[in-house]
Amino acid sequence: MSRTRDEVKKEVRLEMTPMIDVTFLLLVFFLCLIQFKLLEGRLGAYLPNDVGVNTTPSDPLEKVRLSLAVIDEPADSPRRSQSIAYRVGNVVLLDPSSLDRHLRMLRERDPNLDLKLDPEAEVLHEYVVQALDTCVGAGFEKVTIVGSSRVR
Repeated sequence: MSRTRDEVKKEVRLEMTPMIDVTFLLLVFFLCLIQFKLLEGRLGAYLPNDVGVNTTPSDPLEKVRLSLAVIDEPADSPRRSQSIAYRVGNVVLLDPSSLDRHLRMLRERDPNLDLKLDPEAEVLHEYVVQALDTCVGAGFEKVTIVGSSRVR
């Protein structure tokens, strides 16, 4: 009987260190194997069409279109210069100062107007920047530069 009492008094201990090591090794193994998917311009959102805070359709903001076109381009000029025509809606303007006055008048009529700047492909970059400066000087805060072809 003394043997069983001695055996009962001995505690059985589990070694936790190897078990923790194996757990961390498995964790590192699965982290190395995982492949994350990137969302490429798409968010999966399923929103209801007819319920929510604003159920009435909103009116789109009106945008004024400013087109730049080349009228005359001298061929023999050492420094390239162009004559530019500015078209705002149906109005054609031939110099930046009249463009500035016209844009300021449009801005005073409707302060929420946005502007689309649409240069033709032949228009030099300096004239596009000059028109953009005129638009910002007239008080337009949202100016979008559009165009189907590149600006030189």
